Amino acid sequence: MAEATASAERADADDEPPALNALQENIARRGNNAYYYAHGHRNDAPAWDGDPSPMKLETTAAPPERRRCAITRYSWLDEDTKIRIYIPVDDERFQRPDAITLTWTEKSVVLAADLGDEVHTFAVPALYDTIVGASHRVKPTKIVVTLKKPPDSKFKWYDLKK
Repeated sequence: MAEATASAERADADDEPPALNALQENIARRGNNAYYYAHGHRNDAPAWDGDPSPMKLETTAAPPERRRCAITRYSWLDEDTKIRIYIPVDDERFQRPDAITLTWTEKSVVLAADLGDEVHTFAVPALYDTIVGASHRVKPTKIVVTLKKPPDSKFKWYDLKK
């Protein structure tokens, strides 16, 4: 009978997890708030082969470098209810339907033309006054951006930028 009790105790001892050291016990008890939390992580780097020369871990293809160009040539016109900005273009890639994106807020406007290897950007981060809408049209020789003034605004714009 004593032998059965001893073997049962040994079986129960095998089911118990191994004893933790003080560092592991502190992390298990307190989790992320443990004093030794930063020391408890294991290194997942590849094993060192003993050679001090650099070792290539992996190779990935880098995305192609895209040239960024600022659009600086433009003209603009103040009408009673809207502002029109004319941007001359001489590249047929501007004519693609998905090439031009226009984003605007009440005080700014950004036109971006993604031409594949180049991104052309026209940005006015601080407009002279507020707007309530913006749209664009692409013509064969120019892009026309229309900024809509608020309906109650009779204010004349003397400059496009603040």
